[in-house]
Amino acid sequence: MWDKEDEIYSALVGLYQKQQKPAQEIQAVRVRKFDTMTKRREAFAALYRTPDYARFKSAFARSAGEVADYYLSQNNKAAAEAAYAQVFDKMNVTTAYLHGEELDNYLTNFEKYLALLRAGNKVAKLGQWDQIVKEGRALQKELENRQLQEQQEQPKPNP
Repeated sequence: MWDKEDEIYSALVGLYQKQQKPAQEIQAVRVRKFDTMTKRREAFAALYRTPDYARFKSAFARSAGEVADYYLSQNNKAAAEAAYAQVFDKMNVTTAYLHGEELDNYLTNFEKYLALLRAGNKVAKLGQWDQIVKEGRALQKELENRQLQEQQEQPKPNP
């Protein structure tokens, strides 16, 4: 059910943007979406190491990133960090089962969170998390190379 809510909120944000609603109204929808996902977070904790967990975590990271980006545009680093903390501090960090755009989105938002922690001199967790990002980016590169190789191996149609 969460994925249908995610689609509805995303469609509403798109509609507000198309109608050129004020940024505060668009952000209010993004925050409601993020709050809804935060409430569902605990239900997914038991699904760790499953594709459903990964799909939720990726969508949750995307939602946090949208909220955090707005806060950063307002120069509110503490609120942006708090949004990311809801995702990365409260759930297991993993890149398992993520591919393509989902993996890139997840790692990009994770890197933004780590940058905020560095800027705030909160370095306790950074060592282990830097390694996860490094391994995730290596996985992403490997998946991209595999996809490129598969495309090149496909037979070309005769003219």
